[in-house]
Amino acid sequence: MTVVFASDRLWSGVALVVVALIAVVALRCRDVRERRVWIVVGVVLMFLAFSRYFHIASKVSSRFRRRARFDGWYEDRRLLQMIIVVLVALALVAALAAVVVSSVRAGSRLAMVAAVAVAVPVTVELVRMVSWHWSDTVLSHQLAGVTIADASRWIALIVVVAVTWWALRAQMQRVDLD
Repeated sequence: MTVVFASDRLWSGVALVVVALIAVVALRCRDVRERRVWIVVGVVLMFLAFSRYFHIASKVSSRFRRRARFDGWYEDRRLLQMIIVVLVALALVAALAAVVVSSVRAGSRLAMVAAVAVAVPVTVELVRMVSWHWSDTVLSHQLAGVTIADASRWIALIVVVAVTWWALRAQMQRVDLD
């Protein structure tokens, strides 16, 4: 087992605890739109945690790479990969825009920040999956012993924990005032 895999398992475990905290915040929301945003953030984070724990992106990428080699088009894959990366990016931007609009309508800046924070590691994960490791040359660079990909996941998780905690505290203060 490498340090990266241990880091994936640790991150996944912490992320699932954060999902539980997000569930509490979602259940306590009075506004249905805000509740939906928190649920989306929690579900996406849960899927990302399972993906990192079971290395789903690496497995999918390896399978497609083997298939491309078998079918003989692996050497000519760059254009297809770029098209897929652009389509994934556009889909993520559209999904994130919908969540941001819903957050703004619900008046929940904290949920919006959580959604944006979760979008970062999801984007990194999806780009790594469809790029067949050419993005790994950038994302595997280490700063202080931590890869850029790992740093993006941990920073996003810290941001989500902070805004979720602030949302929970705000909800509890509202209850105390009622």
